[in-house]
Amino acid sequence: MFNAVLVDNWVIEYAHPDLLNDKDFIRKCLAVSHIVYEHISDELKEDRELALFALEKDASVISYFIDDFKSEREIAKKAILQNGAFLEYVDEDLQSDKDFVMAAVKRCGHAVQYADEDLRCDRDIVLAAVSQDGDALEYVDEELRGDKEIVIKAVSRGYRALQYADAELQDDLDVVMAAVMYDGDAIEYASKKMKSNKEIAMTAVTISSRAIEHFDKSIRNDKDIAIAAVIRNGRSLQYLSKEMRNDRDVVKLAVVDTGSALEYASKELRADKEIVFIAISNDYDALDYADKSLKSDEMMLKWKDIIEN
Repeated sequence: MFNAVLVDNWVIEYAHPDLLNDKDFIRKCLAVSHIVYEHISDELKEDRELALFALEKDASVISYFIDDFKSEREIAKKAILQNGAFLEYVDEDLQSDKDFVMAAVKRCGHAVQYADEDLRCDRDIVLAAVSQDGDALEYVDEELRGDKEIVIKAVSRGYRALQYADAELQDDLDVVMAAVMYDGDAIEYASKKMKSNKEIAMTAVTISSRAIEHFDKSIRNDKDIAIAAVIRNGRSLQYLSKEMRNDRDVVKLAVVDTGSALEYASKELRADKEIVFIAISNDYDALDYADKSLKSDEMMLKWKDIIEN
């Protein structure tokens, strides 16, 4: 049976009851997979030594423990020190213990969602949680999602955190700047006003190749921003205004970075020999996006053949 478990851990559920009550056999199996613990006899589930052995192999086994073990601080702490998210499985008394919860959220910010409601309102706990994982802001008390210090800490650790911040802080320059400095895509969750801010935009597009798509039309029509965006990633050209996609300087920089960005240039510039020449120099398949008049151009075809071969 042990060899079968080595091949497929789940076969343990079909083991004979005598084997599921055989401590030596179960110890061998637990060294292979923690899921074995779910199927052991009730008698062995009350064996503390076996529980500790299983815990050392894989702390997720705590989800199968009897309530007595889930409420025992020593056992529960061993689990959350491996992964704070296992706070989910411990006794409610431990989920309301500030020191215990602090240890968990310092290892996994998201563990704050399993803490007692009072602790999700505790500033110390929340700061520790968002410092470990900014997206933990989703699970904290609404009032603290309006705390600027907490939110700045959160958006500096996870760009999605901005979506959980109070609306007033989504409109705060300091907060939004901190968010886009971590990841330009955070602008998706900022206020309309911030999506029209050039300073924010310049920071965001130099960090993230897709950030430009979330900005206001006025920003996507700004040449300085457009140039910064396509230098970061030529394919950002697709998110720019029609005017910018017809701007020779912008398009030229885009195809210098990524030849296939020619796909998003205006019809006029897809017929520009210099632009197309640069594009196919970076990606010979870019000729597919050129104007029909250039797809059969002898010089272009020769150059594509040279690049391709």
